[in-house]
Amino acid sequence: MRSFILFLLVMISFNLFCTDYLRLKSLSYPLSNYREDSRKVNELLKQDNKLYIGSGDYGINTGPTPIVYYDLITGKTLSEFTVDDEAIMRIIYQNGNLMIPGADATEDWNFGNVYLKNDKTKKQWKKFRNIPKGLHIFDIAFYKDKLFCSSGSSFSFDENNQPAMGCIYASSDSAETWNLSYMTSADDYSVSRVDQLIPFNGKLYAFMHRFYATEKRSLPEHFQSAIPGDSLRQLMIMKSDPMGKNDFLSYDGQSWSYIDMIFDENIALISPWLFDNKILLECVQSEYAYSTDSRYPLIKSLYYTFDGEKTQKIELPFTKIIDSKQSNDKLYLLARINLQPVLAVFNKDLSFQILNLPDKIYPLSLEVSYQNLYIGAVDGNLYTCDFSSDKTTEVIHYPL
Repeated sequence: MRSFILFLLVMISFNLFCTDYLRLKSLSYPLSNYREDSRKVNELLKQDNKLYIGSGDYGINTGPTPIVYYDLITGKTLSEFTVDDEAIMRIIYQNGNLMIPGADATEDWNFGNVYLKNDKTKKQWKKFRNIPKGLHIFDIAFYKDKLFCSSGSSFSFDENNQPAMGCIYASSDSAETWNLSYMTSADDYSVSRVDQLIPFNGKLYAFMHRFYATEKRSLPEHFQSAIPGDSLRQLMIMKSDPMGKNDFLSYDGQSWSYIDMIFDENIALISPWLFDNKILLECVQSEYAYSTDSRYPLIKSLYYTFDGEKTQKIELPFTKIIDSKQSNDKLYLLARINLQPVLAVFNKDLSFQILNLPDKIYPLSLEVSYQNLYIGAVDGNLYTCDFSSDKTTEVIHYPL
């Protein structure tokens, strides 16, 4: 009964606010001088009067990638450094450090990269190319005076045995050296990756997934009929419940533990979004997940909150969460409801307001500073609005 009442409240909230639009305007086209397929604004982070922009595509391989920022005072776009990686997917600020995990090194894969900027590096970016076999470095975080990074790694025992596993490395000397802290299981069939690290309530939490390649014709018939493409279509399938009955990892500074907190089956991917004293968990559910987006057939998004001790399932109307930022005791979620991009603004009690965004901006990233919102798009556009005043009931199809 409680879940049903919560669902009704969610739908009432959605109906009250979904007809309002944010009146976005194009602030800049900061990546116009770069090749077209590298212009995706994957990440936004404001520091002082600099709006840092993470760009590139590590599937197409568009690197090396400049660290670009938009100067909010002068309106100029400037480059500060270049990373030897195919894309910048995350720019992180923690403990006085700006940090970029190397998504996909442009050099050989014997080592992965991280990039730091802090007082120790005299406020200059410094590259650390020393993470063993780090094919992809996905996240980086401080926890108990150590620096941790998560990766997708590969080890070659011989030409017939090249397992790919997810690893977590730790550094006690500010990225000068790294030691292996955790490694997932491995086999010759699937690829494992540790995606995100979340320091929370005295512990470090880690989230991973596993996938394998197959043809559509190898799936059960009801999946074949739902997935577009011919029977020979190659698919990357995420394994459901990749850790068995467990869902994610917890580290207390001494050892890693397995956490069983999600009570639905066939969870293929968990994405965490930190807010105040909770972690919002978006769970992709499918027996054969070939996407992380519930717009696609036979894939569903489920939502839980986790307070460090227990989880609670909640009903949210989103098809997919794209990005999030915290500001002024609120959580701002960039999301999609079916094809409609939206901004959801959560209060501490998890009540929320939903505002539509123009339907063709294809947003990827979000930054919030006081009442100013900044949204980065697939085509390289940078949009902005004043959240306190730039609202309308008029449908906005495409802001110029």
